[in-house]
Amino acid sequence: MFNFRNLILAVLCITFTSCYKKYIGTRNACGNNLYVETYQINLMEVDVCYLTDSTNFRIFVGRFDPQFATYDFKCYGDSVYIENLNNRNR
Repeated sequence: MFNFRNLILAVLCITFTSCYKKYIGTRNACGNNLYVETYQINLMEVDVCYLTDSTNFRIFVGRFDPQFATYDFKCYGDSVYIENLNNRNR
């Protein structure tokens, strides 16, 4: 049978874990006014990255688990190359 208390508990847990967003830091991406902003988006330590110039644009790069992966940014001329580095042992 359906228990209303369990439903309320589940809704509260989903609400609190899905609204979590913690600022981790900003680092220089290429040395030419491009920055990478990193946020932790849930309690299971999943991070997200945004490429930004801090005033005009903000581009979502992706999600990653900092224990197993990260992103590397390289600039060549007016292009930015983003590589997903996976350091998981296989």
